[in-house]
Amino acid sequence: MLIVMRIFKLLLCMLSFICTLASAQQLPAPAAGKALVIFERPPVAALAVQIRLFDSSKYMGLIGAGGHLVYECAPGKKLFWATAENRDFLEADLAAGQVYLVQALATPGAMQARVKLLPYDPKNKRAEKIKQQFIKRIDKGKEKKADPSMDDRNEAVISEAVTHGLQRYSTLKEKNKKITQLTADMHT
Repeated sequence: MLIVMRIFKLLLCMLSFICTLASAQQLPAPAAGKALVIFERPPVAALAVQIRLFDSSKYMGLIGAGGHLVYECAPGKKLFWATAENRDFLEADLAAGQVYLVQALATPGAMQARVKLLPYDPKNKRAEKIKQQFIKRIDKGKEKKADPSMDDRNEAVISEAVTHGLQRYSTLKEKNKKITQLTADMHT
């Protein structure tokens, strides 16, 4: 009887494990000929801060702590940037049919939180663990599709933010400052 109970417990554990693996959500796939970039904010830092995300001069939307923004776009060279107290830039070269992960990290600043865009790198020795943590967090977070109407500010404010942001990028490039890179092979 004891052996039967142990076998039953073992089978129950195995079934539970298999069900957990089967129910684990995978990352979405982009439409044919498109690339998908998922921006994620960890839930623990600067809870009240909303980070605005841009694709060059196009406003994509806001993300708060614990949220993520899904952005489908044409492949090729892109300039992603985010703004909070500062502006952080990410030069990307996206391949069609691929999914890219980017963390929008909020760090302490002088008056409010600063932002840092950190791309997922599959060459990192902890890449698989980082990817699984990313998937787990976006499964729990609130998903937003890139949509400029997500901000309650008017177009003039967004236009001014774009002007200042792109001027800042030009200044950094002129001074040969290091800009974070997201290369085509840094997909999941």
